[in-house]
Amino acid sequence: MNHLIPFTPPRSAAPRILMLAVVTAILFPKFGASAQADKHMEAPDVIIEVGGLACPFCAYGIEKRLRKIDNLAEISVLLEEGKIQIKLREGETVSSSRLTKAIADAGFEVKRIVFLNPQAQTPTGN
Repeated sequence: MNHLIPFTPPRSAAPRILMLAVVTAILFPKFGASAQADKHMEAPDVIIEVGGLACPFCAYGIEKRLRKIDNLAEISVLLEEGKIQIKLREGETVSSSRLTKAIADAGFEVKRIVFLNPQAQTPTGN
């Protein structure tokens, strides 16, 4: 008595990878970066030039650290320009050292910080 086992060709991983990519793109646009990513903010208080800002994962890491600073109302990452725009909450201030530390904690280097609204800048330390 011969028992034959039907031959099943190995399944390609390509359809599963494609499905994963589609689902990821739908559920996590820009891999968690803000919906504002790559869109210029109307009236930012601060613009930060960041070295090494190259992909959505980089943007997400930086944004995650900056969101720990309570007085920031809105964060917009401009990947193509390597910049971050920040809008502070009404009447709030932030120091350049605090912003630099948050970005350094994410593993990136701050090239330059420009306060477009001088009243938004706190002396170093806060």
